[in-house]
Amino acid sequence: MKQIISLSEVAIKKIISVQKLNESANFPYLDISGGGCSGIECKITLKKELTEDDVPFFSSPELTVYGNKELITIAQDCSVEFVDEIAASKFVFRNPNATSSCSCGKSFGL
Repeated sequence: MKQIISLSEVAIKKIISVQKLNESANFPYLDISGGGCSGIECKITLKKELTEDDVPFFSSPELTVYGNKELITIAQDCSVEFVDEIAASKFVFRNPNATSSCSCGKSFGL
């Protein structure tokens, strides 16, 4: 299976650690919606249940991250990192297909 997105080792470890703290929502999910500084905002969330529209966007032996199959073209080749800085700890999304992006790393435009 071709990966839709890539995750850094630090991002994988962070998602797994958050997943262990949340017993009611077990499915890591790339949530993509309109918004943010540049028009398309990305978040890593946890879902309680998957739907028929949810497909693996990333899969490794220790982690699978899902997303909506209708958003594959938006997420394609996006890389996800986790940065832990004094000012903030956050997931940063980089999309090589973006025509614009914001400095916070949470949104981009296509």
